[in-house]
Amino acid sequence: MNLKLAGTRLVHNNFHALTHRNYRYFWMGQCVSLIGTWMQNIGQAWLVLTLTGSPLLLGLIGTVQFLPITLFSLFAGVVIDKFPKKRILIVTQSVSMCLALTMSLLVFTDTVVWLCHDACPAPRHHQYVRHADPAGVQY
Repeated sequence: MNLKLAGTRLVHNNFHALTHRNYRYFWMGQCVSLIGTWMQNIGQAWLVLTLTGSPLLLGLIGTVQFLPITLFSLFAGVVIDKFPKKRILIVTQSVSMCLALTMSLLVFTDTVVWLCHDACPAPRHHQYVRHADPAGVQY
């Protein structure tokens, strides 16, 4: 049996949603985005621990990172329903990428100051990600 034909049958029988081109693009984009988000979460926590050596501040940055999820997740669906889902996904993912690039540039150029540069992007990043979640589910 042809290997390509076997792969096509496997995808069609078990993962039928992946036969749609737009869904494959969305799925791969979400995989890349979520991997980047978790890398950023780990990197920010590691940076705080490296710069301060304080377990208290490490816990604080973890709390600050997920505060927008707690506050805005209930209302995000109502807001998302009023706007085009594709545009929301593109904007939120682009803003998230810009925040991650800004943070990486600050770290690589040794200009990062913990209180201003690390704590401030964390809640904004998760706020954008949280608003993109309902749009991604509905898209």
